[in-house]
Parts: sequence; C-alpha cells; structure tokens
Amino acid sequence: MTFYEVLLVLFGLAISVFVLDAAIRTFVVPRGTPVSLTYVVFRAVRAVLGLFARPARTYEQRDRVMAVYGDYTKGQFHANAEYRDQTRRAELTAEIPGRPVVRRLGADEPAWFSSAAYRFSKRTEVGGYYSHYRVSVINQPVPATGLGRDHIFDKAGTRRVDLATFWVFKIEGHFMDGVGAPAQAHGFYPQDNPQGLEPTTRMLVLRTSWFF
Repeated sequence: MTFYEVLLVLFGLAISVFVLDAAIRTFVVPRGTPVSLTYVVFRAVRAVLGLFARPARTYEQRDRVMAVYGDYTKGQFHANAEYRDQTRRAELTAEIPGRPVVRRLGADEPAWFSSAAYRFSKRTEVGGYYSHYRVSVINQPVPATGLGRDHIFDKAGTRRVDLATFWVFKIEGHFMDGVGAPAQAHGFYPQDNPQGLEPTTRMLVLRTSWFF
C-alpha cells in the first residue's frame, strides 16, 4: 500500500467517525448538543428549498415548497422523516392619538423530525424518533431569554402493543431539551408553570387508541 493510499484510508476513516459522532450526539445523547454537521446539513437543505420558495407569492405556495416528507418501509421496518420551514407574521397596532404605533411581530420556525420502528411480532413494535425545532422571534415585545428559549429537541423511545385489531396501547419515554419561545404555541406555557421552566424535561407518556 502506497503512502497516498494510506492517506485516503485515514481520510475515509476520519469522515466515517465524524459522521457517526454527529449521528450519536444528534439522535442518542439525551441532552441536545450543538452538532456542526447536523447544522450544516440543516441549513443547506433550507437554502436549496429557499431558492424554490422565493418565487411563490402566497403563504400556501411557500408552505408546499418548504415541507418535505419521506417514507420508507421494508418488511417489518418502517421509517419516515419530514422537514418544514414555517414563518409566522402578525401586525399589532396601538391606537395613540395622532400617531398610531404599528409593530410587526413574527417568528421563523424551521423544524424537522425522523422516526423508525420495527415490528418484532404481530402485537409488538419498538421504535424511536427525534424532533428538532428552532424558533427565532421577530420584534417581540418581551425578548426570550434563558436556557432553551429558542429550541425544543425531543428524543423519544416507544413501544407499541396491539391488544386487539381495534385497540392499541403505547408507551413513550421523552428526553427533551429546551422549552421554545414563551409567545409561541409550540412550546411550554409560562402561565401553566408559574415557578419557571427547566431547560430539560423528562416525560413518560402512556397512550391508548381505539379504531372503528
């Protein structure tokens, strides 16, 4: 093996380790951590989609461009993912005699998720998903400050049990980092948490559904 071949092998190993490290820190580590590769990929996808969204004149047209969804199924394995970049706008007018004050509020909310599940038997399925949500508020009267006030990263492990053909029971364990912006619907509500919000949340969810 020549010197250049050794360099190529080492370069390939370095790339593999870099990608594996990014995947582990993004999807496995309970607390959300900044990952350069994930950020670059996320921003690159948004930039490409933005080229197609700019010519659109209405919100509905832009939303159709900025929402991308993929689904894959093979045998007992099922995976899907979605990317959506949403921008909200609102106008607030204060009627002051002789000089009305207009404030244009809003938020930029890019988000994506990915999930995967495997059915081990007729009645048991095990899976997990990762949800990545960021919010950048625009001209808000009260600035969002504090840990986790600009994002929610949610890692979840799930187990589904089909008790019958029409009855499903599901257990979910959530490891959430961030609380979102206080003025946004996607997040935790300050009025329901008068003692303040913690930057991380651990949550166990039990769900059941009936189908008719």
